Amino acid sequence: MSNKTLLSIFAGVLLSTSSIQAQQTSVPVDTLELNTVVVTASKIPTETRQTTRPVVVIDQAEIRKSAGKDLAQLLDDQSGIVINGAFSNPGKDKGVYLQGATTQYVLILIDGQPVNDPSGAGGAVDLRLISLDNVERVEVVKGSMSTLYGSDAIAGVINVITKKPQDKTVAVNGKVAYGSYESVDLSAGVNGRLNVLGYSLNYSKQTTDGISEAKDENDAGNFDKDGFNRDALSAKFDIALTEQLSIKPFVNYTNYEGDYDGGAFADAPNKYTAKLVNPGVDIHFENDAWTVKGGYQYNEVERTFESGFGTSEFTGNIQNLDIYSTYAASENVTVLGGFNYQKQVLDDNDANTNNPDATLISPYVSSILKAENGLGAELGFRLNEHSDAGTQLTYNFSPYYNVNENIRVLASYATGFKAPTLNELFGPFGANPDLEPQKSRYIDFGIEYYANNGRFNAEVLYFNRHIDDVIIYTFGTGYENQDEQDDQGVELSANYLVNEFLTVQSFYNYLTGEQTTLDGSGNEVKRGNLIRRPEHAFGFSFLVSPSNDVNVNLQVRHTGEREDVFFNPNTFASESKTLDAFTLVNLYADYTLLEGQLTLFADIKNLFDTEYTEVYGYNTIGIYSKAGLRFNIR
Repeated sequence: MSNKTLLSIFAGVLLSTSSIQAQQTSVPVDTLELNTVVVTASKIPTETRQTTRPVVVIDQAEIRKSAGKDLAQLLDDQSGIVINGAFSNPGKDKGVYLQGATTQYVLILIDGQPVNDPSGAGGAVDLRLISLDNVERVEVVKGSMSTLYGSDAIAGVINVITKKPQDKTVAVNGKVAYGSYESVDLSAGVNGRLNVLGYSLNYSKQTTDGISEAKDENDAGNFDKDGFNRDALSAKFDIALTEQLSIKPFVNYTNYEGDYDGGAFADAPNKYTAKLVNPGVDIHFENDAWTVKGGYQYNEVERTFESGFGTSEFTGNIQNLDIYSTYAASENVTVLGGFNYQKQVLDDNDANTNNPDATLISPYVSSILKAENGLGAELGFRLNEHSDAGTQLTYNFSPYYNVNENIRVLASYATGFKAPTLNELFGPFGANPDLEPQKSRYIDFGIEYYANNGRFNAEVLYFNRHIDDVIIYTFGTGYENQDEQDDQGVELSANYLVNEFLTVQSFYNYLTGEQTTLDGSGNEVKRGNLIRRPEHAFGFSFLVSPSNDVNVNLQVRHTGEREDVFFNPNTFASESKTLDAFTLVNLYADYTLLEGQLTLFADIKNLFDTEYTEVYGYNTIGIYSKAGLRFNIR
């Protein structure tokens, strides 16, 4: 009997259990819990109905119901986010698109601190280096966040918040899972509190044989599989020195080893390794009137590529010091002021460039108003002094108005910037030390509607983003500031708690954009360039919870037609390719027993074995099954 058959039978058992449990116990759920407290939008704990920016919160309950997914696939479920490569070969690189903006314009945070990779293209960290097993929640803030987070946050930020110590002496948790392509997921963690010391220790391992990354265009059948192995370790401590003051040292470490092919339709025995080392310390002081938060972290990424062209090694690190204080000036006004220092270093062994570095110094201030009549706003400024890109001032103004308990209107106008990366300034390929920073302007307007005592909510959001001095790379010229980029779109979403057993969620995204560049005569040329990003996308899910022990989630996601670019090795020319639209159906089910200490789960992706393409010339997974168990011993 095949692995797929066994996993399908296991899923069927869980679904059958749902029918039995529905006749035994009901769960009195009566709200969607829409007023979640978030921290990323303003660096101050704020209820979602008082945030000034569009926020997506992926809480622990949703993460638990996504036990068969990785971080990329979890993010890809959300409205306004596309992770290109999420359903390609499991070890393939992942491209993050937030409201149509490419990976380089999305700042990834771990516990509020940036985890850039100065040695990589665009400076973005590799999502494959972040294990979901140690994640408590994920907060995504859409729109320019440069005022609070500095460079790279032109399109928004994704804050991965790791598990914190529980208020118990000891709690043990873990996961064991097995799936298609000989995939194995293992994790174990222990956390708790001993008097003034809180601790959280977690380890996870994921391996898979994978599939061939490149598509076998001629069906020769001799392309090898491209698998990977990832080990991730994290440790977080919380030391309460007094009732008001605590320090929180931490360390995150990931070692990733994987295979990759030689390009579109090109098999190759190439190897890729990457290491993430991320130690640091946070501080937290709070009294009745004001707080001081922040901390220091060191983040280093080392990447090695082994191919027929030889071995290439790239290492970059960033030191980040961010200290800020909040003061409650009155019952309705809170002021936040902070200081951020960053230093990036590039150690490029191939270029022998004597470890070039860059520093960024940024004081910032933000004020938040919450009036009694439902009006609120945030106004912020940040002065950025970059050692190579000069001085940049960014600001934002974000008002909102709670018309009544059912309707909320919000808007924002924000500027942003992205400093040239060390790779672009001093790297081995096409470096240009005279590059200017990329600068942006972002506008959005949204309406949120709540009804039926918190059982229904809907949102309409319009956004418009303009980026100047876009850095591009051309053969023979290298990196240069040349283009302008304009994107705009509409996002619709709705959630409905039909009854205590059924919740329905849905979204629709519309996206359009164009790039303005100069031709050989200096004339402006406009063209659409949303490569691998669909103009239309929609999705919906049905979460069935017939009891407090059983969950079944059916997800449907449609990705519209997209354009891709293929470099033809025979003609040495780039060719435009149209990727067909596709629809994926995914099914997840779990069953909890032993008073919540043990959960059995099964996850089936691409239930109907749909054929589709995410990147031209590369494979995607067919029907993919994974099953296992989670335990939580308290």
